[in-house]
Amino acid sequence: MSLDTDCLVRFGRNEHGHISVHVPETHRPVLWILEDLPTWAWPEILEHARHPTDEEYITGGNAYDILIDRNGVTIEDQLDETTLTTIPHRDLITIVEGYLTELDRWRTERDTTDH
Repeated sequence: MSLDTDCLVRFGRNEHGHISVHVPETHRPVLWILEDLPTWAWPEILEHARHPTDEEYITGGNAYDILIDRNGVTIEDQLDETTLTTIPHRDLITIVEGYLTELDRWRTERDTTDH
């Protein structure tokens, strides 16, 4: 079940100015994998989410795996291979693109205030 994108994800800043991301409980594992994977890995993951194929695409970080196929995006715990969530492709794309945009905005603000 996909949520309305207007209520899917909200961004804020914590007391240190770092990005805070708020998503529904069902999508919380996406936040965990955002923390688990380096930002350079996301363009390939997003490409597979935008153009899923019959062949399952699997990638992961230190603690979680992402599985993408035509049916959606599944996030699993690597330790016990438990499925944490399965969400529509567009939900992953919305959350990750929004996060990367906020991250770029935060870096730009940080870099302009440091100089």
